[in-house]
Amino acid sequence: MSDFTVSAAVGNSMFADLVAIAGHIYKHGIDAGVPESVRDRAKPKISIHADEVNEMMNNQYPAADKAGGAGVQVTAYTQTWSDIVARLGLAA
Repeated sequence: MSDFTVSAAVGNSMFADLVAIAGHIYKHGIDAGVPESVRDRAKPKISIHADEVNEMMNNQYPAADKAGGAGVQVTAYTQTWSDIVARLGLAA
């Protein structure tokens, strides 16, 4: 997306949804709210490849690091580590 404001809003919205679903699966299991006749499903394997991940990073979603327990695997790409440091406002 060429507009930074729109792309940041879309990326953050998508990320927030993924974190919410991962948190629900982690806390309640994949079968929460599912009829007993279809229970005992395996956790989903969710692979996220995020390019220019520094564009959508912020401190708003601390539960994202717990998503592995819900079957989420994130591969994050960025040009340089300094892009991430600058985005988060951290001292290098």
